Amino acid sequence: MTFIKIYICFFIYSIIGWIWESFLCSSVELKKLVNRGFFLGPYCPIYGLGATLSYLLLRDIGSATLIFILASIVSCTIEYIVGYILEKMFKDRWWNYDNYPFQLHGRVCLYGLVIFGLANVVIIKFSTPFLMFSLSVIKDSILIGLAISISLVSFVDLIITISARKKLNKRLSNIHERLEEKADIYFENMTNSSAFSNEYLLERGKILRNKAMNINEKLKTTEDNIKSYRDEYFS
Repeated sequence: MTFIKIYICFFIYSIIGWIWESFLCSSVELKKLVNRGFFLGPYCPIYGLGATLSYLLLRDIGSATLIFILASIVSCTIEYIVGYILEKMFKDRWWNYDNYPFQLHGRVCLYGLVIFGLANVVIIKFSTPFLMFSLSVIKDSILIGLAISISLVSFVDLIITISARKKLNKRLSNIHERLEEKADIYFENMTNSSAFSNEYLLERGKILRNKAMNINEKLKTTEDNIKSYRDEYFS
């Protein structure tokens, strides 16, 4: 039953991660609440994966400092790999740290490393042991039923999400192609029109040159007047 408990903990941390992203991060960065998760449902599996994997790998380590360092590395490695896979599969980004200091390819940054490290110290030392103990008092049949329900809902959500993302990407690709075609036609028509003939461009160049010379003359006159005023009253 340990696997079932870990799996349920994974889902709990996925929900907590979604709350963190959608309510706290969105309200600070975007000034509005949005669903920052990949799935339609209220969960971010990357948080659950980072939390449970860190717990399984580092739970026997006694030093909180060492847990912080190693958990930071584990979490940021997961974040980088998952971010890379999502970008390649769906041509989109679900997070971007380009504006953060000490970031790598916009997928991970020092800020996230510190946050994940501190969070995993709490997860490994306190919250996961508490969750495992709490789940141990629940009947095995209930835990199994809960795990199966979670799996079914997540699987259906995954299918719907991937299908929706592919349709959206295809629609955006079609729009992009149409815009490119219209832009090519528009610029071709402009280039072929008399407004862009060589004679017209030469004439416009002469006019702009004369205007620039007039502006320079006015600036020179203004500069001379200022110098005269300065010499007369401040010398």
